[in-house]
Amino acid sequence: MQTINNDIRDGRIKKVYLMYGQEVYLKLQYREKLLKALGARDDDSNMNFAEFSGKGIDIKEIMSLADTMPFFADKRTILVTDSGFFKTAQDDLADYIKESIPDTTTIIFDEREVDQRGRMFKAVKNAGSAVEFSTPDEATLRKWLMAGINRDNKKIEPSVLAYFMQRTGVDMSNMSSELNKLLCYCMKKDEITKEDVDAIVTTTLQERVFDMTDAMASKQQQKALMLYYELLELKTAPQGILPLVARAFNIMLQVKELKEKGYDKAGIAKKVGVNPYFIGKYIDQAKGYTKEELMEAFKECIESTEKIRRGLIADNIALEMIIVKYSG
Repeated sequence: MQTINNDIRDGRIKKVYLMYGQEVYLKLQYREKLLKALGARDDDSNMNFAEFSGKGIDIKEIMSLADTMPFFADKRTILVTDSGFFKTAQDDLADYIKESIPDTTTIIFDEREVDQRGRMFKAVKNAGSAVEFSTPDEATLRKWLMAGINRDNKKIEPSVLAYFMQRTGVDMSNMSSELNKLLCYCMKKDEITKEDVDAIVTTTLQERVFDMTDAMASKQQQKALMLYYELLELKTAPQGILPLVARAFNIMLQVKELKEKGYDKAGIAKKVGVNPYFIGKYIDQAKGYTKEELMEAFKECIESTEKIRRGLIADNIALEMIIVKYSG
């Protein structure tokens, strides 16, 4: 990210950029910052800006357009989003990026997933910049949220901020949206309270299921069931909840094994592919089970999914049995 800031500041924007990763909010912010610096957002009818999106994009059209001189401007900009080019072989485009992009063109690729071993990734890295956007750690997220709260001249206790983060999850798009709602709700107040968060902030499905599995691991059976029934009242299908419960057991099992091998939180987060913000909580949850119990629980979730698919058991009954069994 700092690379993009430096390129814009120094006026040395490269011929090609790849922005990839799961953190959509940050990626969009930096993408728009780069497009603005290139003048691509100056006019809706900008003749020097083209955008391609989705699978099935014609590579020859991109290369032909990139070779076309900009119209009364220094740069032509091409934005390519979610193309899948970095997951499959695209030798012609990789060669073009490596050898033939003119100085008058900048191509920006915005992708969720890439193969860093592929020719496309290596070509972009050699000819320009490949920038990964992953979810920031807890401290960075807190600092980012506090900047928005301070900008609105509000106060918030650290415990209330932590509670807000627990309810929203760590998706920055969702956090930004919920924070804006909260600030509007507290417009006439100086301080944001836990009651304000409860009144206005929407909890994500993943967070609700996380709270439920947390109650299960703590052997708070009544709380776990209450949270489950609340999900049903919100018209959440049990078949949508069960995969998240299975995922939670799988993560707990991996976390427990890695912890026993001596990995620290950062190492565990990297191995498991979970945001470091949640690792401490998963470590605590895993303490409520043995490795054998976690393997059994994960296996039972998978088997229950198959039984539901074959019509051998109702989905709500299958899930309730798992909750009762592993919270008792």
